[in-house]
Amino acid sequence: MKKKKSVIYKRHSIFHNTKLYFPDIRNNYDNELIQSQNVLCRLLHVFDFICKKNKIKYWMTAGTLIGAIRHKGIIPWDSDIDIAMITEDYNKLKEVIQNELPDDMFFQFPETDFFEDKEFNYTLKAKIRDRYSNYYQWLDENKSCIWHNGLQLDIFVYSKQDNKIITGFKNKNNKWHTYDINDIFPLTNLYFNGRLCYAPKNYDLYISQRFGDYMKFPPINKRIPHEGKSHAMIPCKHKESLTFIPKKKYNICICGGGNISHALSGTLAYKGHTINILTRQPEKWQKKIKVKNPELEYYGKISKISSDPKDVIPDCKLIIISVPVFGIDDILNKIRPYLTNKMSIIGIPGRLYSQFNQDLDNINQIYLLRTPYISTINSYGSDVSITGYCYKELNYWSNDFEKGEKILNNLFSFKVKKIHNLDSINLVNSNTILHPSRLYSLFKDKKEYTYKPLFYGEWDLESSKILIECDNELQKLIIAINNNKIENKVYVKPILEHYECSNCAELTAKFKSIKAYTKPTPMIQRKSKYYCDYKSRYITEDIFIGMKYVIDLANKYNINIPKIKEIYKMFTT
Repeated sequence: MKKKKSVIYKRHSIFHNTKLYFPDIRNNYDNELIQSQNVLCRLLHVFDFICKKNKIKYWMTAGTLIGAIRHKGIIPWDSDIDIAMITEDYNKLKEVIQNELPDDMFFQFPETDFFEDKEFNYTLKAKIRDRYSNYYQWLDENKSCIWHNGLQLDIFVYSKQDNKIITGFKNKNNKWHTYDINDIFPLTNLYFNGRLCYAPKNYDLYISQRFGDYMKFPPINKRIPHEGKSHAMIPCKHKESLTFIPKKKYNICICGGGNISHALSGTLAYKGHTINILTRQPEKWQKKIKVKNPELEYYGKISKISSDPKDVIPDCKLIIISVPVFGIDDILNKIRPYLTNKMSIIGIPGRLYSQFNQDLDNINQIYLLRTPYISTINSYGSDVSITGYCYKELNYWSNDFEKGEKILNNLFSFKVKKIHNLDSINLVNSNTILHPSRLYSLFKDKKEYTYKPLFYGEWDLESSKILIECDNELQKLIIAINNNKIENKVYVKPILEHYECSNCAELTAKFKSIKAYTKPTPMIQRKSKYYCDYKSRYITEDIFIGMKYVIDLANKYNINIPKIKEIYKMFTT
C-alpha cells in the first residue's frame, strides 16, 4: 500500500505489522463453511474494533444477534453478519471506515461499488466485503451480478424519530416496525466468538419481537446458509478482488517448464513479484502468462526468459526449482556457479533433493512436501489452468525454519507447517506408491488397451487394495526407521487418513470424484492400440527413483516389503 498520509499509515499498521489483533485463520480448517465463518467472525471483530475506537455506535441484529445470545457466536449454519446503526453513526462511519480497514476488506456502498438487494434495499446501505472470497452458489444463480460478492457484513441503517428507532422491516400491520430508543440504548455487550460486541440493551425483547421464540432451533432441513454456499479461498471476478497481497516482493527465478512452473510464474508475477524463467525452451515462452482458476482469470508478466542460468539467476533472491526428480542433479549443476549465500532455494515439490550432493550447506533451502496447486498447461509458455489448491497447509523442511516460514508466508496464502525430517518428504506416499500402484493394477494382467483409461476417473477397487497394501509396507518401514533412535521422527500420513477414508470402497470413490484429477493414464499409441509409456514420470521418477529409495531403506533396516518390490521388478525388468 502506498503511504498517502502518516495518520492513515498508522491506522493500517495495527493490522499489517502484526497478526496479534485479528489474524486471518480461514485456512485453519478443512470444512468449507467453517472457513467462511472464520472470515465472517473476523469481519465483525475488525468492524467492532474500528467502531469502538472511533466512538461509533452499532449493534448486532437478526441472525448475528441470535447467534450471540444462543451460541455465543455465529449460528453454525449462518453465512453472513448483520449489524444495525442509526443514520448519525452511519455518517460518522463513512468518514473513517475505508482508511481503517485492512487491505483484504473494503467498504462497499453506492459510491465505491453499487450493489442491489431487492429484499432490503431500503435500509441495507452498505457492506464490508472480504476480497478473497465469494458466494459461489449465489453467483451461479445470478450470473448478471456485476458487483463484488465476497463474504459480507451487512450494515442496516435505521432512522431515529423522537424516542423511536424505525427499522427496515414491517410488522403485522404492514407498517415499519419501531423500537423504543430505551430498549436499544445504552448498548450492552455480548460475546461473539470470543469478542465482546455491541448488542441492544434489551436484546431479548428486541429480537423476540421480530423472530418470536428465537431460542428454538429451526427444522434440520432449514439449517442451511441463506446466502448459499461460499468459498473462503477463491475470490470473485470483481476488480476489488485480491488473491493475495505479499508484504515483501521478491526477485524470483523459476527453474522448469512443467505445469507447476507455469502456475507459479503467472500467479507470483500477478502478485507483484519479479519473475525470471530458466527453461530449455525459452523460444516457446511468452512474456505474459494467463492463469485461470475456478473463479478468476488473471495475467502475470515475466521479466526474463532464458536457457542460460547467468541471464536469470544472479539478480534473484529466490530460486524455485520445479523439475522431475531425475532432473534435479542437472539443474543444480547448471545453477550452482551463480548461487550465493544470500539466496534461497525452494524445491516444489522437495522430494529426494537430499540425494544430490551439491554443496548447498551455505544456502537457505526450503523443500515443500506437496505442490501448492493442481494445474494443467493449456498452451505451453502462455496459458495454464489451476484446477485445485492446497487448502489445508503447506508442509515444508528448511535448514533455517524462521527464514523459510517468512518466505513462504510472503509467497502463498496457505498456513505453513514445519517438517523436521527430510524423509517425511522423501517417502511421501502420494507419489512414491500411489502412481506405481495404479500403473501396476492397469498393466499387470493387461498389456494393451483400445483406449486411454482415465488415471483417476476410472480408478477401481483393485487399485485401492494394491495402494493400501503398499502403504502398509511403507508405514512398517517408517516404524523401523523411527525405532532406530533418530532425533527427528519420520511421519507420513497413512493414505486412508490423508484422503479421509476408512476402506477401499471409500478411497476408490474419493479418487473418482476429485474433479481436479482429470488426466488420462500415460500411454503411447501404436496403430489402434495403447501401451504403457515407460518414459512417463510416473515410471522414470516415481518407480525408478522413488520406489528404489524405499527399497534401499527397507534393505538397510531389514524390512520385508514384497508388494513394493514386486511392482518395482515389473517395471524395471
